[in-house]
Amino acid sequence: MLTKTVDIHSARISLEEVLAAVRKGAAIIFTEGSVPLARIIPLLPSKGGRIPELHSGAVETTDDFDEPLSDKFWLGEDA
Repeated sequence: MLTKTVDIHSARISLEEVLAAVRKGAAIIFTEGSVPLARIIPLLPSKGGRIPELHSGAVETTDDFDEPLSDKFWLGEDA
């Protein structure tokens, strides 16, 4: 991946220019002098949607799952 460094004080670059470079696959690092401040990178394309029931039965909950936790839990007395 191509990386471009942009000093926020000396370079005059528009948001459109930054996004055009990112669309082409470049990572943009914004610096203040020699100190890195932020990085903008392209998002990876989605690999597809979620698959329903892929791990069916992998997680179990008890009947009291949504009941409030006891005061002992919040005070750290419940192990």
